[in-house]
Amino acid sequence: MRQHALMAIAQVTEPDSAVYYTDSSVDPDSGRTSAAAITRGTELCERTSNHCSTLQTELVAIQLALEHAHHRQEPTVMLHTDSRAGLQALQQPHPKDNVGLITTILGILQSIAAQGRQVKLNWIPSHVGVQGNESADAAAKRAAGGPQNLTTTYLPGTGDTVIIKAVFPGRGSPLHSGGADPCD
Repeated sequence: MRQHALMAIAQVTEPDSAVYYTDSSVDPDSGRTSAAAITRGTELCERTSNHCSTLQTELVAIQLALEHAHHRQEPTVMLHTDSRAGLQALQQPHPKDNVGLITTILGILQSIAAQGRQVKLNWIPSHVGVQGNESADAAAKRAAGGPQNLTTTYLPGTGDTVIIKAVFPGRGSPLHSGGADPCD
């Protein structure tokens, strides 16, 4: 399965792409949830509100990646996710659940397209040893242990951590339109 996944990733990823891997973490015992996106040299993590669903946290991870990609210059953004449900939710013509979150993500996709850039969303299997997916999974698990409503960017290899926001209560961040919590 790992070899098949790696071959599929290589086939869809163009040489000068901004490549992201996303994942999330939901602990059913504690209710702690988080989302993460990984790109070359950077981890984007968010400790989401307790008791978010897996779909909600996976969508937040996709949103984190796209918000970061929006400010980059590569002609193609390649986003690999193990969330089939997240990809399916983004394809719904009239979503009934998670409408605000899905609408925000679709708006970011349109904004990137308006820059003349292309975004490719690719499903990959989870827990088969794909390094980017494993790194995103580990980052999400670490973020789940942090304080609620905290978004951080880790710069691996430098020992630096940049706190993007720490807003309590609620989100109130430019990362999330209207400051609404996607899990409410």
